[in-house]
Amino acid sequence: RYVVIWPDCRDAKQGAKGERYSQGAAMPNLPHAVPNPRLQLDDLIAAARAGDANAQWRLGNLYRVGDEFVEPDYCDAMQWYRSAAEQGHAGAQNDVGTMHLNAVGVAADPEEAVRWYRAAADKGLAVAQFNLALRYLHGEGVERDEHQANLWLHKAAAQGHVKALGQLGTLYWKGQGVRPNVVRAAELHVAAALAGDQVSCRDLFYHHVDLKEAALAGSVLAALCLAKMYERGIAVEQDNARMFAWLMWGGYKGTRDGDSGVREKLAAMREHHSATLPAVVQDEASKPFGAMWSPNALVGDHRPRPAAGILDQQT
Repeated sequence: RYVVIWPDCRDAKQGAKGERYSQGAAMPNLPHAVPNPRLQLDDLIAAARAGDANAQWRLGNLYRVGDEFVEPDYCDAMQWYRSAAEQGHAGAQNDVGTMHLNAVGVAADPEEAVRWYRAAADKGLAVAQFNLALRYLHGEGVERDEHQANLWLHKAAAQGHVKALGQLGTLYWKGQGVRPNVVRAAELHVAAALAGDQVSCRDLFYHHVDLKEAALAGSVLAALCLAKMYERGIAVEQDNARMFAWLMWGGYKGTRDGDSGVREKLAAMREHHSATLPAVVQDEASKPFGAMWSPNALVGDHRPRPAAGILDQQT
């Protein structure tokens, strides 16, 4: 639905050539046509009442947060979410689960939350897969099972869900339900941190020295992760010279856990920076690179100073 804004004083329902338009009718070649939120809301309510699952889900979202026309009402939100969820709408199923988990508009019921999360997760909804994984990880509404948590986190992470990437990295770091692997943890944490996940930045800060040890021992992937961290200032102070030093180290000394894909990424990143970094910065990289060859490279090495605010982030 639209209302028309006219640049002169003519009848608001009459066009330049005398055509007349009613609200909701097609309006070609009008100077300005802007959506009418009130009429759009009426259409949304009508579609929801007619059984449109997507409209019901959108209306549930509207009642949950409110806007200029609708006061927040968690009970109404839950009613519309459930109507859509019962028709198989994955987003609504996830939201019904969250309402039950957090006792919003309904009594707290973790088991019911798990039931709805599973329904949406089985449909492939990444956020529901993440939510279900957390329930298994913490034993909320279901028996604690780290293996199942990892299974669902992998599914969500494969779709690029940022928090799933970060949480999966933490499980690899701590060895929860999987064999501990600091390099794999760093790979996941770097990916999540690049997408803005501050918790992953914090975790990288804590296992940075372990990652450096793995890189010095020949891990191509660890060297690549360190290069990305110094390039973007993730959990460390941004330092192009150290970034370039790790790229050189990975290329010269990387002998393990570097499949062709990882090696190609490292080589491409090094080639790019070889062409773009000032010569003085590349020369500066020779100092940290030379220190990496020492058998005592980690002696006296301390965990780096974190970027501002990293340790203030909540889990």
